[in-house]
Amino acid sequence: MSFDVRFYVELCTLLFASVAAILRYKYLDWGGRYLCFWVLASLVTEIVAFYTAHVYKTNSLAYSVFGFVEVVLLCLFFRSVIDVFRRRKALIFVAIAMVILGLLNMLYLQPPKELNTNFIILEGFLIIGFCLFGLFRLLLYDGELDLFRNSNFWSISIVLVYWAADFLNIGLYNMLDRELSEKIGFVRDTIWALTLIVYSALAILFLNYRKLNKGSE
Repeated sequence: MSFDVRFYVELCTLLFASVAAILRYKYLDWGGRYLCFWVLASLVTEIVAFYTAHVYKTNSLAYSVFGFVEVVLLCLFFRSVIDVFRRRKALIFVAIAMVILGLLNMLYLQPPKELNTNFIILEGFLIIGFCLFGLFRLLLYDGELDLFRNSNFWSISIVLVYWAADFLNIGLYNMLDRELSEKIGFVRDTIWALTLIVYSALAILFLNYRKLNKGSE
């Protein structure tokens, strides 16, 4: 399957999630709305990245800018869905600090023409850590909440799967490129399939958000 075909399939799945988020926006709580903004930002970024890759032969700047937007939106998302952060500004300061670190990385270590892997790795550790902490906090209320009908449980789980796949993409792809280049295709296909599953899961989450919210009460 060619790169363009894979891109259009992924874009259609992401577009489906975006439309679902917009249609159900009025039923979303703030956690769901930040996820909605994240999905829409991802859609715009993928289109811009595809265009710049074809015209300018690089799309690193598009993904670098998206990284800053993403870390802010996800910090606000975690502030909304993790109980201990809801009335505190700690995650707002974390988001500001991450953007500053990302800009410093771009200025002094990895210029815009390069993919900012330093920032992505740091962001990944941060987001996966908050995902695990958020699930831990939900499990503390296991006797009081129906987790499988809880929108926060599903939204945190989807973000966790997405970032776990992203970490695999960064780690395994570079390793196999050096040592087992014939395995790169398998890794690429696996990550692509996981990305489609995540976008589809987000669409289903948005479409069922109002019903799931009854389990969050």
